[in-house]
Amino acid sequence: MIVDLSSASPEDREFEALFLQTILRMKKIFLIPVLILSGFAVMAQQSAGRLEKLDAYVYQTKLVHMLHSLVDVRTPDEFASGTIPGAMNIEWESEGFKEAAAKLPQYKPVFLFCQGGYRSAQAAEWFLKKGYSTVIILDGGYDAWKAYGFPTTEQQEANPNQSPGSYDPD
Repeated sequence: MIVDLSSASPEDREFEALFLQTILRMKKIFLIPVLILSGFAVMAQQSAGRLEKLDAYVYQTKLVHMLHSLVDVRTPDEFASGTIPGAMNIEWESEGFKEAAAKLPQYKPVFLFCQGGYRSAQAAEWFLKKGYSTVIILDGGYDAWKAYGFPTTEQQEANPNQSPGSYDPD
């Protein structure tokens, strides 16, 4: 409906002007929070990293083909008894975990593992909250790695002639 206000009284014109100003203010009041919230949602999506939980075969394949940080989050005693070659030990439950883990580059994928998968899943959440781009955990942990027959430091100590990239499932 179109209303011709050319013949309207000055009071009607003033009322219309005030009404339009109020509508515009209300739009701004509602529009600003919507824009702010949508901006936060976009930033959250951009800063959210990617978490992958992979079986030992796929995990090993990605290890070979990607620049990465490989972290064993088990205790130092577990680490000493055998680990994946090239892994560094940053114990999840230690007081120094956050400080040591924060030194890893955020742009490289972080490959995590523990004995069975629980501690690495907890550590993965920490890495993601800190803004790491990609965190990959070994489904089934070190136990699954050994079950596939992939190389371990235990095998390297027992057979020093075996190259780190080879494995013998027999």
